[in-house]
Amino acid sequence: MNMSKKVLKKYTTIPSNLYVEREADRQLTDIIEEMQRPGYVLVARQMGKTNLLFNARRNLETNDRKFVYIDLSNNFETERECYNYITDSILDVLEDELWEIRPEIEEIRKITRTDHSSYTRSLSKILKCLGKDLVIILDEIDALRTSGYSDNIFAVIRSNYFTRSNFPEFEHLTYILSGVIEPKDLIKDRNKSPFNIGEKIYLEDFSKSEFDGFIVKSKLDISKEVADHIYSWTAGNPRLTFDVCSEIESEINSGFNVNELHIDNLIKKKYLTSFDIAPIDHIRELVSDNKEIQDAVTQLLSKEGSINISDKIKSQLYLYGIISSENNIDNIKIKNKIIELSLSLSWIKSLSDNTQTILDRAITLVEVANDYHQAIELLYSILDKIDDRDLTIRSLALYYLGFSEHSIGEYEKSNKHFLEKQFSKNASPFMHFRQCLFIGLNYYKLGKKDLGDQQLQYVVDNYSNTVTWGNAALNLAMNNENKESSLKLLESIVDMNDNIQPEVDSETETKSSIKKIKSYAYYYLSTYIEKDSKILGYLEKAIKLDVNEHIPFLMLVKGRALKNDEKVIIENIIDYIINKQVSFSDLKSSSASIDYSYNMHASFAALCFLHSIDNFDKFKDYSINYLNLLEESFFHDALQYIGEPLDRINFIEFYLDKLSNLSSIRMYRLYINCLMYVNHPPLKYREDYINAILDKGYIEDEDIPNISLLIKISTTNEPQNITLGYIESIKKLAFNIDESIGYDSSVIFFWAFEFFNSINDTENKYLFGHEVLKRLNMSKSNKTVIDDEGEKSLKSRVMSILHKENALPPLKPVKRQHNYGRNDLIKVKYRNGEEKTNKFKRLEKDIKSGDCTIIE
Repeated sequence: MNMSKKVLKKYTTIPSNLYVEREADRQLTDIIEEMQRPGYVLVARQMGKTNLLFNARRNLETNDRKFVYIDLSNNFETERECYNYITDSILDVLEDELWEIRPEIEEIRKITRTDHSSYTRSLSKILKCLGKDLVIILDEIDALRTSGYSDNIFAVIRSNYFTRSNFPEFEHLTYILSGVIEPKDLIKDRNKSPFNIGEKIYLEDFSKSEFDGFIVKSKLDISKEVADHIYSWTAGNPRLTFDVCSEIESEINSGFNVNELHIDNLIKKKYLTSFDIAPIDHIRELVSDNKEIQDAVTQLLSKEGSINISDKIKSQLYLYGIISSENNIDNIKIKNKIIELSLSLSWIKSLSDNTQTILDRAITLVEVANDYHQAIELLYSILDKIDDRDLTIRSLALYYLGFSEHSIGEYEKSNKHFLEKQFSKNASPFMHFRQCLFIGLNYYKLGKKDLGDQQLQYVVDNYSNTVTWGNAALNLAMNNENKESSLKLLESIVDMNDNIQPEVDSETETKSSIKKIKSYAYYYLSTYIEKDSKILGYLEKAIKLDVNEHIPFLMLVKGRALKNDEKVIIENIIDYIINKQVSFSDLKSSSASIDYSYNMHASFAALCFLHSIDNFDKFKDYSINYLNLLEESFFHDALQYIGEPLDRINFIEFYLDKLSNLSSIRMYRLYINCLMYVNHPPLKYREDYINAILDKGYIEDEDIPNISLLIKISTTNEPQNITLGYIESIKKLAFNIDESIGYDSSVIFFWAFEFFNSINDTENKYLFGHEVLKRLNMSKSNKTVIDDEGEKSLKSRVMSILHKENALPPLKPVKRQHNYGRNDLIKVKYRNGEEKTNKFKRLEKDIKSGDCTIIE
């Protein structure tokens, strides 16, 4: 028996003597050594992603370059927590070099208001102290997709590259990001994406030569024929190759003579019997949950006719580990035989054969999880497979499909499916009349009032003394133009028996539904009556029903009907909400409803601030601690219900001054926007806004109107040095603004031009005036802030002044030196005065366009 020492063990990280470098390793090395852009490793799970990152660290870390690997799969409740975790990881890994600055980092966190500023300033401190290149590897970044702050994280990463002109220590920082999701699916706002300036790295399977190299490294004693046979099964998939070779090594060490038949049996037993071994189990799980992927795999397996697979699905197939990234539509294929056999046509067909199981799952998604989108996808997948003779199953599927579509606002589609195969009135009265109720509501939403009235009237006439009848009668009354008919219906509702027979809900749920319907009816009766005593009587009856989520609104209406002091009304409402712990189930509920919705909550917050500031703190605490609202979102949405500009300014100042350590640039933008509506705008927070932009490192389209307004207002109302300070602060960022919003940015340059014109600063007037004209000739974005008249006005004003002063000279010729190599370092000076040193190839475009001149 051969008792050789085992080489192919179950390693957590592949050791260097077994690691096989691929093209991705070479690409990653270039990105790290150049330190000019982030890299993004995009690969399926169990394909060697983590080993790729660790190998780069192993090979490239030196005394002058440090690596920190950070796994972001932890759940961070807030943006600040995520930033702190990254900086804490850096401090922990580089403890020997950075231990002295821990107290300073803690102090930065305490005194810095904005999350991104805290992170950027902490990084600046770390980089200055370290004095070396720092490579931050952020793995599992797809975990951020479910957070509400992911775009902010990526925006900061992007800004760390653009801020180098102001903070040169960031020249020593680069990021490597890694995940199993396409960037476009990870980030909501493409303008904030670091992927725009980064480079994708695809990690492919071993080529045949790389596979042969692995066999040599593993010291596996097998013939070339056996090695080729292994490759015929795995096609170089790293995980499959390693695991199969490890099994073979164990058997060789145990004295077995391994041949091709032996390998076939080993693979079939290991991967193609129970299908519960990585990575096959994971791939099958992903496929079983995605109908579009099932259809795509079916096309690939059928190998008949042309393949019609979208780029989106191709990307998913790659990220599921099924195809290579290099496949084009003409040669797309499943990457190896093991995966192909594990995804057999018979198995895929079995996923969709049991329509009853899928229907049950869809119903659960609707009734329990309220996941209407997923339910719709499942129901569509079985509609064509339901036997037309199975009327009950088909009607049930169409009912839940129509209900789900109604719930997400797809009213046309909802009615199409409700009307396709309605339940019989005799076979299932509840389902029949419930369908009619929703058909009527859909017609109302589609503006087809007469058809809606017909459906609801049918329910009212034929299905009395039920919750469905109550809902139909209430909606018919609310949409009836005949006041007498509406009053009659509402009075019939409030006279309903409280102990009606349940339809499908429990007795308790039925009684609760009747109370809610009656509460609505009493409120709407109060709106039809002119006599004060009757109005108050109906409101009292509605309140007496004690429907928790209706009472705050009813208290407001009753208090105002009694002409009570607004402060007292709001105080009583806030006390009720907090004491009864009133909450809302639908964050998008309409504010027109008397149900307690998110919008209503935000409006009460605004009223509380305006009329009962003493209670605002406790209402804010209730919102954040009990309702789990984000502090900034709470303030931002409450602000929408404050109309007067000075009140809005006071509200934002209250937030920025007293309550938040986490304020973001969004609140500063809102503050600056309010300044145009007041005669003598306060100076507060303008500098904070400018600093927030500088921390970010670039100007976004949302900032253009605000910066322009800031310069305009300051020119009129403030001493020259204040306006000049604003312009000088953002000058570099303005000249380097993203080309996609270059046209719109002409407004910033225009108001700077007007300022310099007002103080007779000829040099800057010419500089900014020419820039206005240059930018107005750039291509427009889809959502430009400048209309045609505005463009004419800007051009006319600038050109009239510059022509009047004969200030339209030709540009100075650019010095050109043709003996520079593409990788030679050169120094250039831009027209805005900025000097920059970089490789000739990276500055060549700016030199040729005349934007800069070579000075060294």
